[in-house]
Amino acid sequence: MRGIKIGKVRLATGFVFGVLLIILSIVVLTCFKVNANGSNSCSVTDEKIYFTDYTVKEGDSIWSIAKEYIDYNHYSCIGDYIAEIRAYNDIYGDYIAEGSIIILTYYR
Repeated sequence: MRGIKIGKVRLATGFVFGVLLIILSIVVLTCFKVNANGSNSCSVTDEKIYFTDYTVKEGDSIWSIAKEYIDYNHYSCIGDYIAEIRAYNDIYGDYIAEGSIIILTYYR
């Protein structure tokens, strides 16, 4: 009896793992398909990336800084540039302190 219960538990665990693996595969393949078709409206070019620093002034926001420094030849939307600024500077909210030095990216 005990062996049957263990077998059923193993079977159920294996089934759940298999279903999760299939769902994850579908999500990953869908993302690659969207990016491969170029249907993603926001994209960054393949040029070399460079970095510069920026000292945050009173009244600055991530949005205002991005709006001032974005190069639309390399970003198709400001949201991508903002996401990149946040990623490089570990910024998780909207607040940036005056006097902080953040990294901005640009391409050549």
